[in-house]
Amino acid sequence: SGYYTLVLEAKDRIGGRICTKRGLKVNWVDLGASYIGSNQFNILRIAKQFEIKTYKVFSDGLSIDYVEVWSQQQIYFIFTFPGQKNGLRIGWLGI
Repeated sequence: SGYYTLVLEAKDRIGGRICTKRGLKVNWVDLGASYIGSNQFNILRIAKQFEIKTYKVFSDGLSIDYVEVWSQQQIYFIFTFPGQKNGLRIGWLGI
C-alpha cells in the first residue's frame, strides 16, 4: 500500500545465509540462519516488537560456522575455539 520494496541478493539464489543442500547420503541438510547474534539489534528489536520468543545460546565452547565451499560433494566447516582466531577446516564427504 504505497510502499516500494527492492530486495538485493549477493548470490544467484534467494535466501542469503539460509541454504538447503541435498546430497547422496542424506536427503537434505539445512545450513545457516540458525540463530540471531547478540549484535543484530534490528532483528532483535523486531522479534521483541512482535513478541517472538527468543532465548540465549551458549557463547563459550566449540562453535561451528558454515563456509560455502562445495567441491565433489564435500561440505567444509570451520571449527573455531573461544579466544582463538584460527579455525580447523574439516570436510564431510558424500553430503
